[in-house]
Amino acid sequence: MYKPRVIGVATVVLLSILTGLIPQMTLSAVAATTSPVAAANEINGLIWRDENANGGNDASEPGFGGVTVQLLNAAGTVVGTTVTSSAGIYSFSPVTGGPYTVQVAAPTYFEVVGGGIDQDLTAGGNPVTGVSSPVMPGVSVDGALRPIWVVSLGSWGGGPLSGTTPFATDPASNCPTTYAPGDDCSNTDNVVRSGDVTSFLWAVSASNTVASLNTPLQNVTLIQTVTPAAGASIVGGSLPNVCQNVSGVEPASQVLNNPDGSITLICNLGTWTSSGTASLFQWDVKVNASPNGSTFTSTAVATSTTAPIQNLSTNPIAISNAVPSTTIEDPFVISSGFKYQLNKFGYSTTSTYQTIDGVARRGKNYNFLVGISSPQIGNEPIAQPITFTEDTFITLTGQLPNTGGDIEHYLTSCSESHSTVSYLPTGYDSGINGVQDSGTCGFARSGDNTS
Repeated sequence: MYKPRVIGVATVVLLSILTGLIPQMTLSAVAATTSPVAAANEINGLIWRDENANGGNDASEPGFGGVTVQLLNAAGTVVGTTVTSSAGIYSFSPVTGGPYTVQVAAPTYFEVVGGGIDQDLTAGGNPVTGVSSPVMPGVSVDGALRPIWVVSLGSWGGGPLSGTTPFATDPASNCPTTYAPGDDCSNTDNVVRSGDVTSFLWAVSASNTVASLNTPLQNVTLIQTVTPAAGASIVGGSLPNVCQNVSGVEPASQVLNNPDGSITLICNLGTWTSSGTASLFQWDVKVNASPNGSTFTSTAVATSTTAPIQNLSTNPIAISNAVPSTTIEDPFVISSGFKYQLNKFGYSTTSTYQTIDGVARRGKNYNFLVGISSPQIGNEPIAQPITFTEDTFITLTGQLPNTGGDIEHYLTSCSESHSTVSYLPTGYDSGINGVQDSGTCGFARSGDNTS
């Protein structure tokens, strides 16, 4: 459809110079706009990079600079040749008479998009040459060009896998319909227990839509962001081995911990030369102790770009060298319950003298370990501070005579433990048998020294 178009105000500066995708080729890309309103003696238009190949001039898609455009008269003779600006704009003026056709030669390794709401060109039998219908001066003819490569994203091995065995361990669960807090029915229900792991099993592939144009596709890249909500806490795993990290090559493979608590995986899979190439890999996300029913969502897309990814929220694909994959979104629910146990263990008894309230007293000194234990998965966060009530009863047995009266007993200290038993760790960071920071403890006693 040919209609006057209103020019937009340019508010986005040059994003990137696209180089290195194709040998002996340099193309510029600036944020796409609409073509200016054509004067009565002018034929103009916009040529843009249609990154999703739908024939629509999306706001995120850049204009295509350096593209050759020709104007042909009714006899098919070329009467004008120009090159698009960095913003993808071209113009023929002054033009009189008519009708004319506009012909666009797609740069090497690009092709004309077949149809779409904003596409005014047709490719016919030649995918690299776009030709308009006959037009008169005073109209705009816009054209969409797409890369010949298409990147696809899917899963393998039944992924994503939400959790690890054992499953359905709580008698209160009615799997697969319902699960008790802290339980999980399977690893395919998008429910994962706190402390457990969700494994994303990605399959990235790319195909060349024009078999005769065998050109390499640089920097095939997966971009995945996992965003927690409702109090959920997550941590990303290490960078998969297949993700390449070459100095000076963008985008750089990395795992980013974002300020909003989300985690982003950028995995550059390198340059692919053959249509049908695929890569399979796994990336894990662990769920920390989180409230029951809290959620997190994974959003992933695969593409190809030679530009750095500068803003994940507004420009997650940068400037694409291929038609990117469909975005895959996976929501997850966290299952957690209160599964903590308070444990007490007496580990030493000695006869000793101690000065208490200024008086030297002889008696038995008892040391106890008190701690909290829990399963490794399925727990909700525990609230601080933790308080508990201890009832102590002293009974006299053995050979010592009772001289009369109740037996006095005192609480003398409370501190982090440097000892351990099978189910209680040490109270300080001592590797696998310790906690990073057990905090401080204190006590208050009700009643007198014999109660």
